[in-house]
Amino acid sequence: MSYRNASQEKLETSSTKRIKIALDDSGKGKLECVGLDKFSCLGKKDAPYKTDVTVKGELGVDKFPTRRSQEFQVDLNWVIVMDGNKGYWIHEGDVGRRSSAGCINLVTEDAKKVYGWVDGRTRITITAPWL
Repeated sequence: MSYRNASQEKLETSSTKRIKIALDDSGKGKLECVGLDKFSCLGKKDAPYKTDVTVKGELGVDKFPTRRSQEFQVDLNWVIVMDGNKGYWIHEGDVGRRSSAGCINLVTEDAKKVYGWVDGRTRITITAPWL
């Protein structure tokens, strides 16, 4: 077991941005970029999301202006990879008519804002009734 001292904790907290995603029973919800704004989003009901993950926010590592989904053979815009093993991303997508396949979808304008805001270490937490 390792322990961090108060100065290490303060450094990590001050240099790490936060995104809070809260989904309801249907998978609809809000994505909050703490200190920026809240945005409507759509996830997938019953998806086994990781509830707490920190991304590097580095271009070409876990942040891509466009990335191809190998599973669905479609290019997606404004991608932040939350869980590469399961293919769960935050990206531009439908938030009203269809359900998500597991990613967190945002309308184009909001996805672009979130993508631009994530410019380094960012902690992402997800809450939902099934998690």
